[in-house]
Amino acid sequence: MRVTRRLSVAGMAVVTALAFGFTAQQGADAAPSRGQALTPGYAVTTSSHGDNVRWHTPAVPARSVQIASTSSSAGAGSILTLADKSAPSDYTFTFDLPKGAMFQADGSGGFDVLRSVGTGVVVGLGHLDKPWARDATGKALPTTFSVAGQTVTQHVDKTGAQFPVTADPHFTWGWITGTVYFSKSETIKAAGSAAFIAAIGAFAPPPFDVLLVASAGWYALVATWASADGKCLKIKSTGSASEYSGGYCR
Repeated sequence: MRVTRRLSVAGMAVVTALAFGFTAQQGADAAPSRGQALTPGYAVTTSSHGDNVRWHTPAVPARSVQIASTSSSAGAGSILTLADKSAPSDYTFTFDLPKGAMFQADGSGGFDVLRSVGTGVVVGLGHLDKPWARDATGKALPTTFSVAGQTVTQHVDKTGAQFPVTADPHFTWGWITGTVYFSKSETIKAAGSAAFIAAIGAFAPPPFDVLLVASAGWYALVATWASADGKCLKIKSTGSASEYSGGYCR
């Protein structure tokens, strides 16, 4: 869920996105720089079912980039505002993910945060939405994410843009996006085998520890259909199951 409001930052209208589940904390995440003043980065921390993730925003040139941020008991978020063409095109965010967690491209420009709960089976802990960037006229600008380990860089193509430009990397965390993904080999094993799926429940975090046992027979049937279609099984924290392709299905 997202709430937006408008703030005035250095005379510019800035849309500030609130991503529920976050608490923002100012931090000394800025690197030293010569010849220019930097606005320090800040850290966003959230937790779900005992898992914690910390997202560090980049330090940015004070004259050409603003990072507007807000926080409340409901959450926090930020948006980048590029004032002119001197603003950088790349912005790197560093994540401190739970042990064993990793980024996996979702096939649509965003990334899932996954953690293994057994060979060939992973749980989706969070999601990094497909990025967007718009110039002062509302024109959509080409923008993409690249991931290296636990760092995510948003690349913004400013060619022909009217300034200011706004960009909004948005991270969702918690079981609202929680999903268990089976690889192709594990989907084949799960096909018709309620016992196999129930056994995985012993290693899965809540609520999947209960779901995988209670509905093992149904999930085994969906796995059979998925395997026959050359696809993979996925189970959401709401209890629903379906087949998917791409991403972890390999």
